[in-house]
Amino acid sequence: MALPPRRWTSDPPPPPLPSLVDLCCDVLSLHLPRVPCPLTMLPPRVRARILARAIAAGRLDDDSLPLFASLPALSLSGSKLTDRGLAHLTAAAPSLLSLDLSRCVRIHDAALRALLARAPRLASLNISNCRLSDCSIEAAAASPALTHLDFSWNGSGVTDGALRALAGAPARLDSLSLCGCRASDAALLALAAAHPRLSRLELRGCHLLSEAGVVAALCRLPRLASLELCLFPRVSEASLALLAARLPLLRTIDLSMCDRLGDEAIAAAAAAPAALERLEAYGMPRLRTPLVASASLRFLCLSGCRALTAPRIRCAQLETLELQNCRELTAEAIGALPSHCPHLLSLDLSGCSRLLAVHSTAPRLESLDLSGCVKLAQLELCCPRLLSLSLRGCEALPQPALLRALRAAPRLASLDARACALLVDPSLRHEQLLELHLLSCDNLARLSLACASLAHLRAPHPQHSLLAPASPHPSSSPASPHAQPLPPPPAAHTPSALPPSPLSATLPPPPAAHTPSALPPSPLSATLPPPPAAHTPSALPPSPLSATLPSPPHAAPPLRSLHLTALHRAPADAAAVPPRLASLVVSDSPLDGVAAAVLRRALASASSLTSLTLSRCHGVDDAVPPLLTSLCPSLAVLRLLRLPSLVAPRLASPSLRRVEMVECEALAHPHVACAELRELELRGSAHLVAPTVRSRRLTQLCFANCRALARLTIECASLSSLNLRCCISLPADVIQQQLDACPSLQQLQLCGCRRLRQLHLASPSLLELHACWCSQLASLELDCPRLRRLYAYGCGRLSHSSLLCARLSLVEMQKCRELEDAAVRPMIETLASLELLNLTDCRQLRTPSLVSDRLLTLHLYNCLQLTRLVLHCPRLETLNLTYCCQLVDLLLECPRLATLVCAGCKSLSEAAIAAVLEACPAVSNFDLKGCTQLSSEVVRAVELSCRRASAQAGAT
Repeated sequence: MALPPRRWTSDPPPPPLPSLVDLCCDVLSLHLPRVPCPLTMLPPRVRARILARAIAAGRLDDDSLPLFASLPALSLSGSKLTDRGLAHLTAAAPSLLSLDLSRCVRIHDAALRALLARAPRLASLNISNCRLSDCSIEAAAASPALTHLDFSWNGSGVTDGALRALAGAPARLDSLSLCGCRASDAALLALAAAHPRLSRLELRGCHLLSEAGVVAALCRLPRLASLELCLFPRVSEASLALLAARLPLLRTIDLSMCDRLGDEAIAAAAAAPAALERLEAYGMPRLRTPLVASASLRFLCLSGCRALTAPRIRCAQLETLELQNCRELTAEAIGALPSHCPHLLSLDLSGCSRLLAVHSTAPRLESLDLSGCVKLAQLELCCPRLLSLSLRGCEALPQPALLRALRAAPRLASLDARACALLVDPSLRHEQLLELHLLSCDNLARLSLACASLAHLRAPHPQHSLLAPASPHPSSSPASPHAQPLPPPPAAHTPSALPPSPLSATLPPPPAAHTPSALPPSPLSATLPPPPAAHTPSALPPSPLSATLPSPPHAAPPLRSLHLTALHRAPADAAAVPPRLASLVVSDSPLDGVAAAVLRRALASASSLTSLTLSRCHGVDDAVPPLLTSLCPSLAVLRLLRLPSLVAPRLASPSLRRVEMVECEALAHPHVACAELRELELRGSAHLVAPTVRSRRLTQLCFANCRALARLTIECASLSSLNLRCCISLPADVIQQQLDACPSLQQLQLCGCRRLRQLHLASPSLLELHACWCSQLASLELDCPRLRRLYAYGCGRLSHSSLLCARLSLVEMQKCRELEDAAVRPMIETLASLELLNLTDCRQLRTPSLVSDRLLTLHLYNCLQLTRLVLHCPRLETLNLTYCCQLVDLLLECPRLATLVCAGCKSLSEAAIAAVLEACPAVSNFDLKGCTQLSSEVVRAVELSCRRASAQAGAT
């Protein structure tokens, strides 16, 4: 079994620059409905990447699935897939080899069974966390090529019936996961006897299984490679010893949270299997001094063992060791690891809060995590291959110990020293360091860096900071302390056009081509100069510290990302940042005086800046954002977060692609006119009243939680997504005006707009509308011929709806408690493409009569006043009537109905059940739990009918 990839123990390094293929996949995933041609000409790997990006962005819908139906391996985990989407995959099912539907909670048994019946080559199926029942597992068991099956955590619907179906299946399973299943010992034993080739069996959360039943079943699987006993408290040391002896091919053992096991059990588990590679014993309170001796073990986890003091680990091939939150761990046990584990690559000691010292000479160690070791005072390392070191929260670690550790790790690439309280004036000199984190080091007064490869720095206020390149030769030395400072900026940058300001005498203006002419003067604006004409040290302002910088051999260090806090504490002579900086974050810094000067130097020397973030910076007023864009000609991302002085900024930049103005409490009238802007986010601005947005390429616009928003001026021909969630002051006529101004709009979010009472919308392009929890909405009229999905749940006063939407296939109107019978039937009859209707908790429904030729799924859960239901739906497959306590009569004309849930229908009569069985012969899953009016004879008749229907469906 392959081990998991090694992970960085501190914050992971930033991802590499995306390739052209990645960028194209991102764009395609956001515009799947507009793709003009099929994607079959693309390689399967590229199509799978587009599919993954679309799911992650929430853009995959049922209508887009045919673009990916021909893929031999489909991963749809966590998507919004419904039964209609599964139907689209049926045509290409004969070529399907692998299917992942985990966390697809909108699919049902009938649709999955139809797909599996057309997939004879399917080898791998994952339907975990899907709320399915035994019916789906029985259909999967009929697949002759199936070798891997996961139906974990599907709730109480999966019982012994699923295991018995698998026991009689023609397939020969190699991997099976049934976590959370209500299985018995007898069913598990039958399954093990029928599939002796199983190499992996997961049983977590199967609380009906006994220790004897599990041991007897597992002993029948001699080829088992993975023993998963996590969260199985009944297992004893004798049972574990028996399993370890009877299963010689074990490569993975998981005993986490097994409270009855102690040191001897772990020793036996590690010693018995000759090929064991992975042993997990997380959270075992009885472990103290276990002997773990294995010649093949590569991964060992003893984290969370609070009583663990001195583990004796003798594993020559061990590569990863996790000892998180072992509070009683001793320094002697850590010091003995290198001699007994010479191949150790990763060591995790995070959270060992009582550890006082660490002495390690591991020759191959690459990752060491000591975060949260608050009492650590001694650190002695000799690790020539160490790449990542985390000392986050090591409050007692002295500065000399950290510097010695840095010198002892010549290949170190990532150092996390956040919240190291004893760091005062470190002088860090390292050739290979790429990433450095020093935030929350509150006592840091001076920072001197000589790191030639440093790319990402997060540090507090840079008091007396030196960001200098390391000398290429050991013999090089700094310049003389009496050297003359650098000359002042050239005369060509002398200010001449800005209005008088106390600081303008020393600060030049931005270039004339970008000089704002209509903005009022600002104390900060005078402190922001343009980038110099040539990026040479001579263009920087003079600094007393500049003379102490070592002479750079060719260029400044390639620092790409910098995070600075509390600039107001920095001295006026703080050094400038390197010229190749791509991302700058400034937070918690009132930008006036010294802080403005430091920011001036940063912008003056970083002409290649592409991302700038200002967070909680007092003093940033309306004049600053346009100056920032003019000073940074390559700026693509601008984030202005929690700036209390922004009121009506004007942004006009040819380079900006994304702008965020989030939770700016005074923001009221922003004006954004950026031709190349793609995304704009103005959420959480409580006083935003009338924004103006003009951009020909803008696709996503968000005004969520802008509670005072009353007027909008939007001119965005390419806008596809508009978010107006919780804009409680927005009137309905303004919304229609935006639809007219945005001809490409596809998604509209109006959830929580409590002022809406009557919503009348017409749009030829709209595909998806969210109008949930509009508590005052009483009338909904839509004329949207392309609309496919409508979410209007929680509209407690909605009583009238007129939906002229020929393509509408999904309607969610649960908790619309004023919706009556007379309003539902005409709504359904006008929707020719409707496939899923959810009317859960609509408590005014009493005797509805519904007719639909395309409806597949109907939910009437918790309709407490429902007494009689009449349905004429020839394609209906799933009907949910759970907890309709007053329901007495059912008249159904649904020949394809396969799943009928009537749990909790206490008043349902036997005559109604008989009529359903006669009118709906395809019902194979009939839930009658809690139907107290039914006799045992009727229940047996229902069971026989369901078995006949299931057998007939399987034969078909």
